Order: sequence, then structure tokens, then C-alpha cells
Amino acid sequence: MSTINIQDLFKKVNFKPNDAQYKAIVDVNQPLYLVAGPGSGKTRVLLWRVVNLIVFHNVKIEEIFLSTFTEKAAMQLKEGLMWLLGLATQENKIHYDISDMYVGTVHSLCQKFILDNRFKNNFKKKLPVILQELDQYFHIYDSLNKAKKELNLPEDYNECLKEYMCLKSSSKHEIVSCLISVFNRFSEESLSADEVIYNADNDVMIMLGNLYKFYLESLNSGRKKIDLSLLQQYGYKVLLKSENSGEIFKHVIIDEYQDTNNIQEKIFFKLSGKYKNICVVGDDDQSLYRFRGATVENFVQFDKKCESILGIKPQKIKLNINYRSRKRIVDFYKNFMEKEIWESQSQKGMYYRNVDKNIKAFSKDDGISVVTTICDKAVNVYNEIAKKIKEMIDKKIISDPSEIAVLFTYLKGNQNVQRLKEAFERFDLKVYAPRAGKFLENEEPMAVFGLYLNVFGIPYIDERYNYGRNKKFNDWMEKCYQFGIELIEDDFDLKNFIEKIKEQLTKLKNDYGVIKEYMSENNINIDDNIDDIYKFDKFKRGTMSLLSNLGKYKIQKKSVRIIIEKKIKEDKKINYRWLVTRINSVNWNLLDLFYKLCKFEYLKCIFDEAENMCDEGPMYNLSNVTTYIQFFIENKISLITGKNLYEDRFMRTFFTSYLGAIFRREEGNYEIKDEPIPKGRISFLTIHQSKGLEFPVVILGAIPPCKNRNGKNRIEEIIRPYLKGEYEPLEKVLEFDRMRSYYVALSRAENLLILPHFKGTAIHPYFKDDLKCGAIPLLDNLDIDSIPKKVIKESFATKVYSYTSDFLFYNECPRKYMIYKKYGFVPARTTISFFGNLVNKTLEDIHNYYISLGNEAE
Repeated sequence: MSTINIQDLFKKVNFKPNDAQYKAIVDVNQPLYLVAGPGSGKTRVLLWRVVNLIVFHNVKIEEIFLSTFTEKAAMQLKEGLMWLLGLATQENKIHYDISDMYVGTVHSLCQKFILDNRFKNNFKKKLPVILQELDQYFHIYDSLNKAKKELNLPEDYNECLKEYMCLKSSSKHEIVSCLISVFNRFSEESLSADEVIYNADNDVMIMLGNLYKFYLESLNSGRKKIDLSLLQQYGYKVLLKSENSGEIFKHVIIDEYQDTNNIQEKIFFKLSGKYKNICVVGDDDQSLYRFRGATVENFVQFDKKCESILGIKPQKIKLNINYRSRKRIVDFYKNFMEKEIWESQSQKGMYYRNVDKNIKAFSKDDGISVVTTICDKAVNVYNEIAKKIKEMIDKKIISDPSEIAVLFTYLKGNQNVQRLKEAFERFDLKVYAPRAGKFLENEEPMAVFGLYLNVFGIPYIDERYNYGRNKKFNDWMEKCYQFGIELIEDDFDLKNFIEKIKEQLTKLKNDYGVIKEYMSENNINIDDNIDDIYKFDKFKRGTMSLLSNLGKYKIQKKSVRIIIEKKIKEDKKINYRWLVTRINSVNWNLLDLFYKLCKFEYLKCIFDEAENMCDEGPMYNLSNVTTYIQFFIENKISLITGKNLYEDRFMRTFFTSYLGAIFRREEGNYEIKDEPIPKGRISFLTIHQSKGLEFPVVILGAIPPCKNRNGKNRIEEIIRPYLKGEYEPLEKVLEFDRMRSYYVALSRAENLLILPHFKGTAIHPYFKDDLKCGAIPLLDNLDIDSIPKKVIKESFATKVYSYTSDFLFYNECPRKYMIYKKYGFVPARTTISFFGNLVNKTLEDIHNYYISLGNEAE
């Protein structure tokens, strides 16, 4: 039994919970409905609630289910738990191991409980192949022509979908993106294809139902595959088949509940079946993910649903004290939301949000913290903002540009993004905005892929199809290629390295030509078995004199002959395809090549800048490049062979097909879930990207335009007839979502919120009144010395340092730790030598530096 109480632990970390926080932490025997406003300390409450359960209520770690929205949030919770449980261990000498704890995103937790033997069911404990978002895109893209043929779709089916779904174009990319959204929504609502078809009221919905059915069937061909939406459906089926599914977890805790969908809600209630200790935490005003199937009604109506499904009404607790922002910022975003009419027009007393939140600021600082600019054209407004920001940085009011965020509703194609970027650059301020255009058009990916193009060559371009998006991509390849040439010409060592790699690939390609010709002349099929060692010997004798030295070396390796002899002796099949691949491929892949290139000046400087905390932006871009490369290796082509080069398949698959599809998708940082905030740069983020973050200074990219009361969400329109329950009126969906979006943006600011005021543009009425009447002070009149400096908050990551293997990893090689742990680079086989070379190079630089100092002294 513990010799301490929770108050003792509070004192150890100087945590003084307010009454609502305390109640949310210690009330452990009933369902809880926590309405948590911005900056209300919900993460800390969740941590202490879990610690309370484990340390003071003897709940086993494996009996707690804790779901978060992102992997980053899950990691923060794990680190926080390790630290707090470590403090408890110091007092009660009990060790707590959370390595097997159920904490993570709902997708990761679904994968975990599907394989958990505690759930008693007849399912085979094996996961299907899980398609990530990019996998799903390629799967549908590659199978669409087959679907059209087998389903006998009309020739203009794409035009029909364009018109029905209100798409921008009828291109294959646009159609595939649309189908992904529709299919995912069908899956998240647990709709079967037959149900969609049977209840369809028009031909296009029948077509969508048939396409969905074809898609589901295509996932079952070969080894079974599921996408992320179907993963949740599959997990729920496992729970339905498990008689004890409601007995495994004594406590089910869900963070960001406002962003859950209907299938997730079913999962959480099913897991809570016996003990009924479900605790949901969220804020309906911060629900942003309807486009991913999120159903804000899950949170708004949680008390009713909990009572209906579990037979017990939850305790509702309002975490309504904001510890993040100064008072006027809190008042501003609170008043903004209250200007909207959230009450149902048909049912008096029913609201589409929690209207009784009573958000308050903990800060008593009533100084100016919300400002606007002079009313002028955009270029002048942005110059005014940039000038003031520069002044704040120069006077150390802001210690680093990364403490500033500019939030836009969208970045790509937004003229204001470029205008503000240019304004900052006029004052020598750097910006990090990888999603402002196509990610591949950023300098770092262009450098890497430009060097790749110089190594492998530019793929053949068929002029018949060189127009539209294809032409833009081909032009991008040419720019990359030329950029690569510039880098090579500026670095003699890089030039030599590239020439050696090209020479190696040329020999590999020529060797395959020799092998191919020999096999043709001797009527050897690539799939013929080598059932006699003399066949191998004859093959070797016939090709040896024609192969390059590299080819001769590989075919003469003893290991090749040993493997063949062993297979023949064991009567196991081994064919010429294996042999040719073995002797006619390089021992490195694209990711290995990336790290080899990082030894040279251009890329090495990026690592140096990041290590010195001067500029991290390019480093994060390189990290994302490694993610793209690794995806290609795992899902497309892993080996670089002479055959692939000889047939130009490698170039066409990697550049034209793979990078071309990513380029057309226009998805910057598509695989990155948690947006990095690099030191040395002002971050340009979408409001969605900023969710969960906070910044001392927040600049709204632009005031929203007038309300569009007639707009509707097309996906919502087509899915709504299939749903049961109470939902927001379709005609209000877009406006409500936009209000929530701006609420999130306004509430990110800690010390200063800047609102631009453009001349001659329509302004949303909820902003217009405050701007026109002069209620908001002008930025130009702001005394920057009145702005509090950022308070450095200690992160859990530093506190758990000694409890993890990170210290050993860091001790082994600080730069390796930085690259993998901090920036999320994907490791490759050659990175050990890569780091060794960097260390040697650094020592050499230091040595030369001190020699030069000695020469100067003389």
C-alpha cells in the first residue's frame, strides 16, 4: 500500500489544481464528461488522473485504455507518466512499467487489441496489411481503370462524379481523392456497399456504391488489406465477437473526443460495457476534422448517449480556466463564439454546442493583447506587421522567430501567403511554410531529387501527354535536374562521387544487357529452375568474359555457389531470376544514397545549421524527404537492379509514377502528422495544423470574409440520408465549422494576437463591428515593452531523460540522436558510416581551424 497520497505528489511538482481539475483527477468511479476549454490544462489533468488510478487505486496499467488524437500527444502522455510515476517510485519504492500500456491513437490501439489474447473470440490473431493514406491513394489510382471496365461504367463517369460531387475537375487525381473521402466516410459510418446501393436515390449514388463494393473486394485479392477507416471497423467486429470485450479495461479515457467518428464512438462504449468508467475530454468549439469523418455531436450529446447506452448519466465537469492567454485574448475569442446563434430553430432549449462553458482567464494581466492594423491594402498592412515583429525580435521581446505563428485557413494558392512572406523577407525574417506550395517545390527536396536525376537520368517524356499537371511536373523535374547540376559543379568531391555512382550504374545496366543476350541465345527463361550446379557453372563461363569487373566479382562470390548448391541438395527450387538479381544489383538503395549525399557541402550545411540551432526549417524538409523515399522502397521498388535500369523501369516508377503522383496530389508534408516548429523561422500554418499548439504571438493571416449562409458540405449532404440521430442542420454546417476554425486560431495566442485589416474587402460581421468601431487598439500604437516575454515551460521530455534509453543513444552519437529523435529522419543501412564520416569531417574542420589560428598568431 502506498505510503504517500496524491497531495504529496502535487507538492513535489508544485502543482496546485483548481477545483474542477481536482475533481476530474480524483473522481474515478463514474463516467466523466470533461468540457475542456483552450489552455485549461487538460493534458495535465489526464496525466494525474491516470497516475491517481495506478498509484492510489491499484488499477493495473494494462486495465487502462487511453486514446489520443495524434502520436505526438501519445508520446507526451507517455513521457509525462514516466516522470510522474518515477516520482511516486522514489516515495513508495514500487516500480511502474508502462511499456505495455494502451496509450496511443485509436488506429494504433485498434491494432493492439485486435491481437490481444485477453479478448476471447474466434478471429485469427493476425492483422491484415494496413494501407496508410498514401497507400490507399495509389491502390485506388492503380485499380480505377479496371473498376471502370468490370463495372461497365459510362465513358463520362468522371464527368458525372465531378458534377454530382461539385469537384474542381474530372481528372483522375481529383476523382481518386473524391473516392477516398466518400469510401472512408462509408466505412466510418459502418455502411455496407449493398446498403449504399439499396438506399440510393439516384444513379450516381448507385455508381458510388458499386465502386465502393469493387474497392472492398479489391482489398481482399491476395493477402487481405484494410485502410485506416476499415481498420476501425475491423476492430469493432473483433469486439462484437469477443464476449468479454467490456471487461478488459476498467477505465476508458478518450482525449479530443470532439474529433471522434461514429465507429470510434461504438468502440469506446463497447470497451466501457462492464465498468462504465468512460472519461471523455474535449471541446466542441475546437472540432475541426469533419472532413475526416469527425462527428462533433458525439461530444455535444455525450451525456445523452452515455445514459442511453450505458444506463448512467455522466458527471459533467467544466475545465474553464485558461492558463495560456492574457485576459483580453480570452475575452475576445469567447465573445466571438457567443455572437453566433447555436440554438436549434426547431427545438427550443436544444443547442449545437456547450453554451455554458463560462471560460475565464487565469491571468489578471488586462493589458493590450489584441491589436489590429491600419485599414489599408494588403502589402501595406503586412509591411506594418513585419516591421513591428522585427522590432520585437530586435528588442528581445521575442527570443526566437519560432515563437511567432501566422495562421491561414489555407496556404496553397493563397496570394496573401506570398505577400506576407515577402514582407517578412524585406525585414530579413525567415519563414517556414512548406505547405504554401507543393512540398516538392521547396529547395531541399529539389536538391535531393535533382541529384537523383543527375545520377539516374531524366525519364523519357512523351510530348503527347506533356500538358496540364503533367507538364508542370515535367518542368519541375527539369528545374531539379538543373539545380543538381549547379550543386555538382560547385562541389568537386560531390562531382567525383556522382560520376562514380553513374559509372557503377552504367556497368550494372550493361551487364544486364550481356546477361539478357546470353540467356536469349541459350533459350534460358528467367523463371527456369537451376536444378543442377553445372547449369550455374555454364552460365558463369558463358557470361564472365563479357561482364564488367563488378559483374565478375559478384558472380564469382563463393556465397552465390554455396546457396545454389544448398538449395539443390535440399531439393528446393531456385531459378535464374534469383541469380540475375543477386549478381546484377547494387548493395545500396535510395535511402542509403540520400545519406551518402549528406556528406557533401550543401546538405551537410543544413545539418550544421540545425545542430547550431540557427535554422531548423531545411532540416525538417529533409526529414520529410526521407519519409517519401522510404515509402517508395517499402511499397514500390526496394532493389536497384540492372534489369530495372536497362528497361528504364526504375526511373519511370520512381520519378514519373511515384513522385509524379505526389506532385499532382499537391499534398505538402502529407505524411507528417505533427507539424514541426523550427527554430529561426516564423511558422506559416493552416489553422488545422496549429491545433494543440500555442505561441507567444499569433498573427491571423487574414480576417475571414462575409458569412456564406447558403454553402453546404457535399459529403455531408450525400451521407446524411443514411444516418440516424440528431445532427446540425446541413445549411449551418459550413458556418459552424468556420466559427470553430477561427476560435481555434484566436485561442492559440499567449501574449499577443494581431488581426490584419484590409481595405476594400468584405469582412465577417463578427469581426467587422470590433474593427469598424475602433474597439481594438492599433498595432502601430502598441508599446512592445508592455508585452510579457515568453515563459519557458519545462517539457516532460527532459524530465524523463534518465528513465529512457535516450541517454545511451545520445551518448553514442549526439548527431545521430538529433537526426532520428528530434527531426524524425528514417534510418538507413549506411547511416553508421555516414555519421562516422561527419564526425571525422568535423574533427578535420576543427583541426584546420586551430592551425589557421596558429598561423595568424605568428
